[in-house]
Amino acid sequence: MEPDETLFIEEEEVPRIGATLKRKFQYARSADGRTWLWIGRSKTAGRGEASSGLRFDVAVKKTTQR
Repeated sequence: MEPDETLFIEEEEVPRIGATLKRKFQYARSADGRTWLWIGRSKTAGRGEASSGLRFDVAVKKTTQR
């Protein structure tokens, strides 16, 4: 992705359960037969904090050798 094509999401836009963003082509035909093609975007709620795979605040017990 080119630097000028980078997309940013404001932190306030992402809920604690996460967000899923989708971008896909939309295609339709009008009543007179003309076709229309555009890129559609949608945002839905994520699946929750536990399903993200991120591991913040995880305690790992280290074994020490004496």
